[in-house]
Amino acid sequence: MIFADRPEAGRALADSLASRMPASGRSGRVLVLALPHGGVPVAVPVAARLGADLDLVLARKIGAPGQPA
Repeated sequence: MIFADRPEAGRALADSLASRMPASGRSGRVLVLALPHGGVPVAVPVAARLGADLDLVLARKIGAPGQPA
């Protein structure tokens, strides 16, 4: 599937996830995690549709010896 932008992809993902989650009997709270920049525009519609909390996962690249950064 090709999407026009990341938020459109997030809405499609949210629809897919919402159809797989039971409306009642959901145990616990749902947490959506996103990687900054590219992942946030995808995660926002997912969290909104699922009524979930949204948080960021901060990571940084670890260089490997002999490989360009």
